[in-house]
Amino acid sequence: MKNNYIFIDFENIQPEIPDIPENLSVYILLFIGAKQSKISLDLAIKMKDLGEKAKFISLEQTGKNALDFLIVHYIGEYFAKDPEGYFHIISKDSGFDPLIEHLQKRGISITRYRSIENIPVFGITRKVTQNDIADLIEYLDQATGKPSSIEKLINVINTLFKKAFNEVEINKLIFNLELKNYIRVENNKVIYLNVKEEKVKISNQTKEVILKIKENLSQRQNRPARIDSLKNFIKSFVFKGKEEPTKLNEILKALEKQKVIQVSDNGKVSYNLKK
Repeated sequence: MKNNYIFIDFENIQPEIPDIPENLSVYILLFIGAKQSKISLDLAIKMKDLGEKAKFISLEQTGKNALDFLIVHYIGEYFAKDPEGYFHIISKDSGFDPLIEHLQKRGISITRYRSIENIPVFGITRKVTQNDIADLIEYLDQATGKPSSIEKLINVINTLFKKAFNEVEINKLIFNLELKNYIRVENNKVIYLNVKEEKVKISNQTKEVILKIKENLSQRQNRPARIDSLKNFIKSFVFKGKEEPTKLNEILKALEKQKVIQVSDNGKVSYNLKK
């Protein structure tokens, strides 16, 4: 039986720990930030019940992405001991995704989830919560291209929540979007309500940046395959690692408007770099 190692980014998300099926070998590492001084009694009891298969790991000092680096360190440490294991990161932070994509290409079984219950091996069908609805709306608000049909919206839901919901729960999630007047469904088409379609005005400065991005990408054999990887590339190449979300979104929308990139519903990016 292969071991499952779960690394919880508790600074980013505070998930519930479900009952662990007896037929699974599961180890849970819960990473706590320097500014976090309290956890719930239920969580403490769950971790205590797991005995040696559960660990609290905390930082004493703060620092940008400090806890993320610590998680990555422990993933490497456990992989060195058990390269055949399954590694699960529980976090909303998409900053892990480029590393995950790299490791997956090397044959390592690693994935990021928003909830422990989303891990397929647990075989748990989750019930939709208000947090799930909020997460979906937040994702759609930030999407450069929103799904225009029910089928595409379902694909987005399955991708975002790692196929955690059955058909009944997916329909409930879509119904809640309608109740909140976020969408209207007509003849299998999804119409977004109260969502302003932005007219993308491309400044001269942004045009220059796009030319540099196109030139760099055209010289690369391995281009970012997913939207999160592309965002991280632009952060590094244009902003030297600084967080510039407004400018980043402006560049992404301009790239899409100029048809330099096309983003699918599941986040994959295709390129048209012809001059």
